Amino acid sequence: MPVSRDPANGLEKLTLRSEKGATCEVYLHGAHIVSWKDASGRDILFTSKQAIFKPPKAIRGGVPVCFPQFGQLGPLGQHGFARNTNFELESEASNSATLVLKATGSEDAKYPHPFELRVKVEVGYKSLTQELAVTNTGDREMAFTAALHTYYKISSTNQVIVEGLEGVTYTDSLAGGQQVKQQGPVLFDREVDRIYLQAPDAAIKVGSVLATASV
Repeated sequence: MPVSRDPANGLEKLTLRSEKGATCEVYLHGAHIVSWKDASGRDILFTSKQAIFKPPKAIRGGVPVCFPQFGQLGPLGQHGFARNTNFELESEASNSATLVLKATGSEDAKYPHPFELRVKVEVGYKSLTQELAVTNTGDREMAFTAALHTYYKISSTNQVIVEGLEGVTYTDSLAGGQQVKQQGPVLFDREVDRIYLQAPDAAIKVGSVLATASV
């Protein structure tokens, strides 16, 4: 699908569509997915009604791309600068696209590294695949952290569990960064703000009474 300009905010975006009717909307600003709907039109992702679609503001909700820093794990501002920066469309098909950010190293004085960050998005009948690929185009070692900070749309937090993180150590941001080992599935019967360290490569299941997703 060609790039179009959203009449509501003037930003450029792509609408990807699978053969069976699932769709995904991706903005070039931040390579940010704001919507992923199944063939029935049900949106699996949450994007806030208060989201500001005005660069350099980051879009609130969907799937922000955190790079070259996740959270406050480094010298940069929260989640780095990729989510606040416009990407270029490198390639596209009806159900997939690759966007690229070609950084020169002058974007932030605290991170003087040139790099290329590619974000590939592909929507299937019951799946959304998103991949990050980083190329260091400079002549020095480049350290980074990254995340796809996904917001799922749910009916109620107490109906959601996350499985697959049993025994994994996490830092609890609500307890001053204390490290704790996960016991059993993750429940949301209270406020939760955690970073899981060395999470397994195996699929992590996010489940509710309405649906289950593996990530």
